[in-house]
Amino acid sequence: MAGYVIHRDYDLAIPARQTNYGFRAFGEWLPDHDSWLEVGFMQGRTGRVDARGWAVDVGTTWEVLKNFFITGGFALGQGDDRDTRVNETFRQTGLHDNNDKFGGVTSFRYYGELVDPELANMQIATLGIGWKPMRRVSLDLVWHQYRQHRASRLLVDTQLKARPNGIDKGLGQEFDLILGWRTSRTWDLEVIAAWFDPGKAFFNQDPALMGKIQFRYRF
Repeated sequence: MAGYVIHRDYDLAIPARQTNYGFRAFGEWLPDHDSWLEVGFMQGRTGRVDARGWAVDVGTTWEVLKNFFITGGFALGQGDDRDTRVNETFRQTGLHDNNDKFGGVTSFRYYGELVDPELANMQIATLGIGWKPMRRVSLDLVWHQYRQHRASRLLVDTQLKARPNGIDKGLGQEFDLILGWRTSRTWDLEVIAAWFDPGKAFFNQDPALMGKIQFRYRF
C-alpha cells in the first residue's frame, strides 16, 4: 500500500497549478489473483478557473491454469458538470505513462494501445486473456470499452483525432493483440496490433487500425 501527493506549477501563458492526492494497493487478496486498487483526487487552478476531480482504478489478474491469465478491470475519471463554475474533469499527474503488464513478460498501454487515453472524463472497462507458453514469451488479447463520464465534444490527451458529438457517451471499443518476447535481461521485443471500433459518440467515422513493432532496452 502507498499514498502520494504530487504538486505541479506550470509556467505557461495561462498559469496553472495542480495537486494530486492518491492511494494505491497491490496484492494477492484472493488465491491466484494479483489485484490492484487506486483512488485519486485532484485539485488546482487554471487561469481563473478552479479545478477538482476524482478517479478510481480497480482490477485483478487471475492465473486460471498454469501459464494462462484472465484480467478484468474498471477505471473511471470524473468529467465536468457544465452547470458549475468549477472544472470537475479529473487530470492525471502529468508524470504518468499508463504502462504495465497483466501477467505477461512485457508491459503495454493498459488503457489501450491505439486510443491511449488519459483517465479524464473517461470510463474504461477492460477484459484480457493472456498466455505465457515459455518463460520469456507471452501473448495478450485485451478488450477495452470506452465511455465518457459526461458527454462532451472534448477528448483529453488521446490518439483519436475525431471529436465526439457531445451528446452520446459511448466512444467505442478497442481490441489489442500483444506478443511480447524478453530476448535477454536487458532487451524486450513487442509486436502489437490494435483495432478501434467507434461508438455512437462519433458520426460516420471508420474503424482505426494500428500495428507496431517495438524494441525496449532496460537498464
